[in-house]
Amino acid sequence: MNLEMKEKLAVINERYGDSSSNKEDTRWYYLALMLMDRVIYAKHWIDDSVWEKKVDMMRILFCNIAWMKEYRGNEDGKDIPLNGGSYVDETGDAHEKYNFTPVNMEGREGLYCLGFFETKSHNGKDVNQMRIENISGCDLLKKEESVDDVLVVYCAKHPAHKFTTVVGWYKHATVFRHYQEAVFAPEDIQYYNAIANSSDCVLLPAGIRSRKVQWEVPRKSNGWAYGFGRANVWYASEEDSRLQDYLKRLVKQIDEYDGENWIDKYAE
Repeated sequence: MNLEMKEKLAVINERYGDSSSNKEDTRWYYLALMLMDRVIYAKHWIDDSVWEKKVDMMRILFCNIAWMKEYRGNEDGKDIPLNGGSYVDETGDAHEKYNFTPVNMEGREGLYCLGFFETKSHNGKDVNQMRIENISGCDLLKKEESVDDVLVVYCAKHPAHKFTTVVGWYKHATVFRHYQEAVFAPEDIQYYNAIANSSDCVLLPAGIRSRKVQWEVPRKSNGWAYGFGRANVWYASEEDSRLQDYLKRLVKQIDEYDGENWIDKYAE
């Protein structure tokens, strides 16, 4: 509890200053809240400021993929990918079909999830390059091949309710500029452009994904001022105060999620 309070006070001190710096000392605002209103109100206000600061500092990437229930392959034909674009429609297959299947990686300890999301060429060149420098806080990484500590939020169009919803996420992921290959056998190659320890990954149960109020992801084609455009990636970088409120709510929801994780349910 003491450590948690110190972290929260550190955020407040950074934002509002103190007498040891040249900033205006406005910490008395918080005392005023507790004197003028109930302490619980001040607590909520402080918590809100902490989450706002956390979101400001976070690297976050939204990725649109095909809808599947389990993302553990479709060899038995029982988990057909849906709403994944022309390739998925024509082949009945999707590279992201193993996005939430933990695997062993040579040279690494533990289990990992390998995430695939489709990238596009840019102006007829840089085929399949992921612009990692467009992720918040990564503008100086134009020549880097990867970036660490990204919250990757996977989204898909719900097959029944037709809105775009969060299907799961990777915390502390590494996102790559170009596709990587994991070779498990001569004819078993998995392409990926994000990787995370499976313990940092969550696949929401299909029923929970249906909760529009909680998990909807905005699309500009549906009238939102921010959200996915035509690309399969969204950097959530628009200048809109409503976007910041949305991100703060969603990130808090992800961080505090303690419900069922289908990665564990289907673990072998």
